[in-house]
Amino acid sequence: MVVRRPGLMEQTWTSFTSELLPEAWLGTAAFVVLAPPFLVLCSCYSPWETERVTFKDAYILTIGAFAVQGRNS
Repeated sequence: MVVRRPGLMEQTWTSFTSELLPEAWLGTAAFVVLAPPFLVLCSCYSPWETERVTFKDAYILTIGAFAVQGRNS
């Protein structure tokens, strides 16, 4: 006999939609806005960097960080 546990669907739905919380969107927006200037500043002041990173390249790298797929190990 199979019995459905009460509240299972609510927990499944909330775990699926937890990525849509305002805090998650705020963190994503902060990363997209703050990471590229930080990358540019690091490339300008780093004594080991041979080439400067432009804002265009920094934004491409930042957006590309969201497209990473694969295993987390």
